[in-house]
Amino acid sequence: MKTGIVVQADRMSYTRGGGCLTWLGVPCLLVGLGFLIFALTSAEAWKDGGGGIVLGFGLAMAVIGTGLAFGRGGTVVDKGQGRVTAWWGVIVPFHRKHTPLAEVNRVAVAGVMRRVKGGGWFTVYYLCLEGPTGKSIKLTYGLSEPYIRQLGSDLSKFLGVADAEGTAQA
Repeated sequence: MKTGIVVQADRMSYTRGGGCLTWLGVPCLLVGLGFLIFALTSAEAWKDGGGGIVLGFGLAMAVIGTGLAFGRGGTVVDKGQGRVTAWWGVIVPFHRKHTPLAEVNRVAVAGVMRRVKGGGWFTVYYLCLEGPTGKSIKLTYGLSEPYIRQLGSDLSKFLGVADAEGTAQA
């Protein structure tokens, strides 16, 4: 999944979605719409009681395709408003969760081991904001530890908080 990072004077935005998922979602959406149109316009679809199955399959494929093609999510760190906002939606944000920036005192990088079918392993690195209560807000992730650590260093300088290595930033 593609991650976009936008840095402005008093806010950093991390957005996810689009990219290759759009190319996977559009065909699913079109197949779903094709099944829906067939189920709703053709009398043949309803012979032998199969219309409900065709309609259900078309609806499921259309919903999955729409989510993949147009689904987006992100996190905005806004110093001006003093909050971190996590959001997700389809084209436009549907849900937002606000966390006061005062609850954050550290930027952390966390590595999580994931299993691959066939017995292998790989590590996903998360860039997180953490507070003294142990609350963690995941901002973005990637497979390259140096890249995620660089993003963490940039964010800690932006916020003026300790970075992943515990170094205080001014």
